[in-house]
Amino acid sequence: MANGWKIAMSAGELSGDEHAAQMVTSLLAREPECTFRGMGGQHLRAVGVDTIVDSETSASVMGFGEVLGSASKILRALSDMKTLLATWKPNLLILIDYQDFNFRLAKYAHSLGIPVLFYVSPSVWAWRPGRIKNVKRYVNCLACIFPFEPQYYSERGYGHAHYVGHPFVAEFETRRLSQERKDQLRNELEIPLNAPLLALLPGSRKKEIRAHLDPMLDGFSLLQQKHPETHAILPLVSHIDTPELRQKVSPLSQLHIVSEKSIEAMQLADAGILKSGTSNLQAAFCDLPFTMIYKAPLLSEVIVRSFVSLKQYSLVNVIHENTVKELIQRSVTKKVIAQEAEKLLFDSAYSSSRKEALRNIVSLFTERDSLGELAQYKSAGERVAHLAYSLLQGKA
Repeated sequence: MANGWKIAMSAGELSGDEHAAQMVTSLLAREPECTFRGMGGQHLRAVGVDTIVDSETSASVMGFGEVLGSASKILRALSDMKTLLATWKPNLLILIDYQDFNFRLAKYAHSLGIPVLFYVSPSVWAWRPGRIKNVKRYVNCLACIFPFEPQYYSERGYGHAHYVGHPFVAEFETRRLSQERKDQLRNELEIPLNAPLLALLPGSRKKEIRAHLDPMLDGFSLLQQKHPETHAILPLVSHIDTPELRQKVSPLSQLHIVSEKSIEAMQLADAGILKSGTSNLQAAFCDLPFTMIYKAPLLSEVIVRSFVSLKQYSLVNVIHENTVKELIQRSVTKKVIAQEAEKLLFDSAYSSSRKEALRNIVSLFTERDSLGELAQYKSAGERVAHLAYSLLQGKA
């Protein structure tokens, strides 16, 4: 039976597609004849998953406006996935992040008697905590990427949450730059080795760029008036790096655009101004002191504040309060950004305190004791594969 296992996948966003692909690779190493079908993107296709729903065109949206505008696509994707579960009858459904969509799929799988593994566990500790009742009802096993999550779930009556480590921990080891390589990259970009360098990460979506890029650029320009020796590096994903955008930033001197190299840019830089999101945790691993910014439309702000139980929003602040400074909504101005960038670049005591706080965050993710019996596996992907294997064998 093991060699004929059928596994359905549901990954709705790029990061989930990447994480899921690592897990599929590990599971195939154990059981090479497993068959995978479901929703995903290029990374899952590359490891042999039959993506009957292409998440890159049918699912990946962010923000309430985008969701409303793409409702028909999302509903069609959900219908196609339900049809897959009902007709293909997989032995296991693995959900990866993409929480609202995947909760609906978990409920349907439960009605069919299909066990459910949820990887990148729903952040009920931050957003609509009442959803934990859905976890208890419909999810057989949670694979958590934050070390505090299993205890949170356990205290609320759910005992099947397992910390598997964050996927970025293993990934970063392969992308860590030596000092020699950093110097080489600075030379290639024509950035003096001793020049203060500010990383600007406005986001990877068009709406994020519209909200964050202008205040970042204006803040950098204001900073340069006082510190003309300062350079900035702006990593952009390929679909954002357009001729129009490059023309927009061309008047700024000493601003360097790099494509698809955000991790490298954060390792090169001395400080950063970063939109909230995964990049905040990545910056901690890159030893980059930063200030977080975030702006959203008024409607989104009202809805989010109605449901979110957090007082701070950066991932590193969720783990430990006040690790970094946050600029939210109306506080995202060129003047405040310039002031924060100046402190991070030129106030050594301020910068050092931020670095120390970020290193404490990193230590939580690199401490193997919190992994328990899963510590025997090298990566998050291998640990999730072990949980999936246990469910398939009926041992989880």
